[in-house]
Amino acid sequence: MVLISVAILVPPAFAHDPIFLSTDDRSPNEGPLLPDGTISFAVYGRLDHASATQGFQARLEEGELLTLSLLIPAKIPETKVETGLLPKVLIVRPDGSEFDLSPEFRVLFNEPYTNTQYLRLAEHDEIAQKGTYDFLIAGKSPSRYVVSIGTIERFGTLVERYVRPLTLGRASNPLGTWFASESREMQPVTTTQVPPTSASETTQMVEPAATTPSAQLSESKNKPSSGAGKAVAKVVGGALALGVISWAVVHVARRTNRTKFL
Repeated sequence: MVLISVAILVPPAFAHDPIFLSTDDRSPNEGPLLPDGTISFAVYGRLDHASATQGFQARLEEGELLTLSLLIPAKIPETKVETGLLPKVLIVRPDGSEFDLSPEFRVLFNEPYTNTQYLRLAEHDEIAQKGTYDFLIAGKSPSRYVVSIGTIERFGTLVERYVRPLTLGRASNPLGTWFASESREMQPVTTTQVPPTSASETTQMVEPAATTPSAQLSESKNKPSSGAGKAVAKVVGGALALGVISWAVVHVARRTNRTKFL
């Protein structure tokens, strides 16, 4: 009896029915519509760039409890992103009023059902209005995120505007794919540079890239090639030599004629 009483007092660990957003779910009206916001759903999403947005909707009845949490995976690169750049959720109530679910803290959370770890960033509870709630997720940096809603464990609920991914063993695990789905902006960029072995190699690598075709064309017009320059030099030198020889012959002939005359 004591063990039973203790078990009753221990709060249950809620399991969430996973929903995966795509790049087509850019706004609440384009994203999935959860028919019952009290059912425990985990909405997995990914912002590929700083201006990306995703969204979904959920219906609730008057007086029901709206329970929300915002999380990110407890892994790099999300754990390295500053708190102010992480995703936040804009919630619009049925009456048009709105509030933000923004990162406030970082608490490690272990999900025993999926054997994954997250950092819980924010939580919110309130008595719901009757109608449809809009949820818009945005951030200032690429990041994966999770928005959990509801507390009632009920798997396989039909969700409007959504097709559940096909799961066939570990080879097609949607959650594993989501964990490995870092966008190109999220991945660190590394470059490898091979230094040249000599100064001549440096010149050979830089000059072709720095010289445009137009510059090469202008240089070819204004500066003769090495072969042409040598040919011109030979012609000019020969002409000068011929001129000197002709002048010498004429000069000698004139002196000879002058001597004979005298």
